[in-house]
Amino acid sequence: MEDLRKLCICLATGILCVLNCSASDSDTAPMSHYSASDDDSNSDKSITALRRSTTVTVSYIEHKEEIIAEEEEEFRGISPSSSLIQKGALTLTYNLPSLEPTAPTKVVLTIDGGGSRGIIPLFFLNELQRRLSTETGQLVEKLPIDVYAGTSVGALIATAAAAGRVDELHQRYASLVNKIFSYSWWKWPFTKLFRGYGYTSDGRAQVIRSFLAPETEENIESDLIIPFCSAKTHDVFTYRNYDETPKFSLFDALMATSAAPTYFPPHIFQGLDGVRYEGTDGGCFANHPGLIALLHAVKKYPNSKIVMISLGTGHCRAAGNTTKGLNLLNWAATVPGLFTNLHSIETNEILTELAACGLRNNFFTYIRINPVLDRIDCTTDGASIEHLEHLETVARQSISFDGHGKGNFDRVVNILKEQIRC
Repeated sequence: MEDLRKLCICLATGILCVLNCSASDSDTAPMSHYSASDDDSNSDKSITALRRSTTVTVSYIEHKEEIIAEEEEEFRGISPSSSLIQKGALTLTYNLPSLEPTAPTKVVLTIDGGGSRGIIPLFFLNELQRRLSTETGQLVEKLPIDVYAGTSVGALIATAAAAGRVDELHQRYASLVNKIFSYSWWKWPFTKLFRGYGYTSDGRAQVIRSFLAPETEENIESDLIIPFCSAKTHDVFTYRNYDETPKFSLFDALMATSAAPTYFPPHIFQGLDGVRYEGTDGGCFANHPGLIALLHAVKKYPNSKIVMISLGTGHCRAAGNTTKGLNLLNWAATVPGLFTNLHSIETNEILTELAACGLRNNFFTYIRINPVLDRIDCTTDGASIEHLEHLETVARQSISFDGHGKGNFDRVVNILKEQIRC
């Protein structure tokens, strides 16, 4: 009978949660959206929760009194306005709160991994700074972002953006990519086949160090989140620059998250905690770092509205029946890109649904900008000037007057303008 009581209570809880979510957009539960431009006199005051009534009926067999006692214990946080027992049914009426954010809006920027295709989100960031400078009449060298999160090359771009060095990275990107993906044409096939990777980490380390001068980290005032995993134990790790006792340095986190399997060897290092790590690409589990960033933002800023701006490195369009004639080596080359691409798609779907229902629009807004690429453009180690210029042209066209991403890009500009005015 104890199990029956718990089953009834769990069922009631589930129904309440569904009703709470589905009613968030209804006319019977109006919500006044939090505005960052509200009168400052009210900015630090709690907003009174609006309430609405919801009735839930749970059927049971016997032991009515014990069920009521259990119900009152389980739902202590939400006081029922009435409860009624009639003919084997427990009817509960609750006043469910619809809370509003009581703290300033926090803007989260996430950047996907994608190797040389990082020129796409880098172009978007550079264009955002240009548009904001033009429309606000003041030079914008650092975007008004509260939380940066990036995976692989997205982590390097996020670090540069958080330090106010987007323009510098954009101008140097072609030469840096060539340094990262440099190789000897006659050694490359043997290295790839017998050592498991095509490029050494030397050029990548030089590039990362060039952006990690002491003044760079000192200029990062925003939260910075970088995921990576262990090539040996398959554990997941997250670098956070606001940790009181960090386990990793920023350099090691950037080297680990960009150590893409089959492209680079794992980054082996000793953490600040004295533990030996064998870090590999964060794209293995979080090529789109949006969910990780959202988790940290909600935990650190529980009373704030979260606006997430997500920049992709291009969605690869399928090219017909590409599995025909694939052998073991073909699959080995295809699987890494397949996994990272599908992960980005899945994460995008989850965040879109959370924005629509799970966290409600007045608590969470999600904007994704990710142009569609032809299959030929999807290589992640294409370092030629022509290839990078073509990718930047695709990005520019996607936010042009007739581009599919223009509406979202304009929304981002308006959101950031409001943040600057605040």
